[in-house]
Amino acid sequence: MYIILILSVTDIEIKRDGKKGRDVLGKGFLIQAFEDKTKQVEIDNFSVAMGFEILEDSLVETGQFVKDYVDCEGKEYLKGV
Repeated sequence: MYIILILSVTDIEIKRDGKKGRDVLGKGFLIQAFEDKTKQVEIDNFSVAMGFEILEDSLVETGQFVKDYVDCEGKEYLKGV
């Protein structure tokens, strides 16, 4: 059995494609997934930006997005571990 530990860090310079194809810097979270509690082996990282993946600056909404993402990617995580 593998444990996936998720850390989130507030990020203020997440780049996304805005309207008309222009880059937009936004606020959100950097999410890191590790193999276990030691945090020695990172198995994934991704950003979650307000107004794109999440609607508001909320740990509850961010947590739900991460849960959904991990549920979708879980099989891939287990292959790599």
